[in-house]
Amino acid sequence: MSKIIKGNWVKIDGKIVGDSNCEIIDNMIENDLEKVGDREEGWVTLFKEKLTNKFWERIYSDSHMHGGGPPQLELLSKNEVMDKYGRQF
Repeated sequence: MSKIIKGNWVKIDGKIVGDSNCEIIDNMIENDLEKVGDREEGWVTLFKEKLTNKFWERIYSDSHMHGGGPPQLELLSKNEVMDKYGRQF
């Protein structure tokens, strides 16, 4: 699995929808991850993978788009979690 899963919006039958990466992100959040923290008023969310204890951070990297654009998940090391969130989970 890659370190970053970046969703994109695509136009299908005249509608803007999330691509397969958006579906993967949604599925991971719903089934495999638990929220453990957030920052930037909730625009950045930290999740912990239930089975592996790995940390994933969800961001919306396209701030110029409505709602911040499609989501992105990035796998973080424990050191990166400490640097960004200032504590261990």
